[in-house]
Amino acid sequence: MTHERLHGRERDLRTIEAMLDRARDGHGGALVVAGDAGIGRTALLEAAVRGAGTGFRTLGTTGVPGETGVPYAGLHRLLRPLSEQVAQLPPAHRDALAAILSGAPRAAPFVLFTAVCELLGRAARKGPVLCWADDVHRLDAGSLEVLAFAARRVEDEPVAVLFSVRDGEPDGGALAGIRRLRLAPLAEDASRRVLRDALGGTAPDLCLDGSAGGDLTEEIVDLACGRPLAIRELAGALTSGQLSGAAPPPRALPPSSSLRALHRGRYRALPSGARRLVLMTVAEEWLGAATMERAVRADGIGGGDLDAARESGLLRFEGDGVAVRNRLVRSSLWADATREERRDAHTLLAGVLAQEWQRPRRLWHRAAVTGEPDDRLAAELAGAADAARRAGRYADSWRMWQRAATLTVEHGARTDRYLAAARDAWASGRSRRARAMLRQVRPRGCDGPRIARAAALRRDLAPAAGAPAALVVRHPLAVPPI
Repeated sequence: MTHERLHGRERDLRTIEAMLDRARDGHGGALVVAGDAGIGRTALLEAAVRGAGTGFRTLGTTGVPGETGVPYAGLHRLLRPLSEQVAQLPPAHRDALAAILSGAPRAAPFVLFTAVCELLGRAARKGPVLCWADDVHRLDAGSLEVLAFAARRVEDEPVAVLFSVRDGEPDGGALAGIRRLRLAPLAEDASRRVLRDALGGTAPDLCLDGSAGGDLTEEIVDLACGRPLAIRELAGALTSGQLSGAAPPPRALPPSSSLRALHRGRYRALPSGARRLVLMTVAEEWLGAATMERAVRADGIGGGDLDAARESGLLRFEGDGVAVRNRLVRSSLWADATREERRDAHTLLAGVLAQEWQRPRRLWHRAAVTGEPDDRLAAELAGAADAARRAGRYADSWRMWQRAATLTVEHGARTDRYLAAARDAWASGRSRRARAMLRQVRPRGCDGPRIARAAALRRDLAPAAGAPAALVVRHPLAVPPI
């Protein structure tokens, strides 16, 4: 099975190869490939078809939003290549399938279900069969039920059945009892290889050096959160300035991105109270239960809004708090938010972060409402960051250093605070965020000690990036101007 351009999926491909091998030996099986939007489910099904080769008869269908309400539309698409074999079936099965293929389904469900099993079995007499169904969350319910019924009954036939479904989408329990293969986000090395392929001849060395291009690579890999589609969409929208390092890296998916449109659609489908809750979480990254309860009371957010936000797939409710699902979702929603929506989110947070220990975050949101740098607020945040660092609370201190840096006017102090944010993010185990903080450092005007500190930190971070230090550090502050 050839999959040179499908990076980071070796284990998943071996699982599918093993199922195809069993089908070649006369023992069928079924598998549900599950994963988040843009994670590569379709690419894995395409790789399975290539791996099956000419030795398999391949039958496929794809869920189409406009046909979700059309009974057996997906099944009709999959079975059309077998229409000539329908005449060989027993009369009841023949009539049931003939009605489906003619667009007039009328058979009793069980007769239709067993007819599909019989038809696939007959098709497999001349050689193994691979059936695949992509985006089954968009298939009409009848087609999904029939295909799942057949998939659970192919153990003694040379038939392999593959489904793909997006995480969080309902399937009505139709796929129960079928083994699942959940696709994880790509690792950093695989993400870099996807980016290199996506850029092609545009910038062939971009992913291999530690100059401005290397920093652009890190930012794209970090922003994409292991989603191959996000990497390709980001790569396709890069400007010549970004590719050369003259312009800062992208901060969100391009407006034309299908993934960004998916997140935007989920957000806009929410009731207004749920939208306010989601955007408030986006602005803060994580909300504790007590803060969320104060926000609910202060802003009139109802129980139905909480349920809608929970079911949207945009947030993660875990323990006593809620967070945005990942950076990709967060950056997309914030990029699409209006200035008024952002201001309202910051204003609400400034009012509900009422505890003394929340004072640094409260100050940040108050400053964000005005949008102006403020050295006084920056100094207060830096003091709070230093206290958190001395207490060993690095997960808090790096965020405070970052916020202090963004409010700081003086170049040297701002550089010191970004470097402190990078060091503490690394100490908290957030190596990607540490590298992101380093990318905020302006190289112009830095003195020798600051250059040395940045270089030392880049060397420390190099093993966490999976790359030798020599590839990461070409110049200690070789980052694109911000």
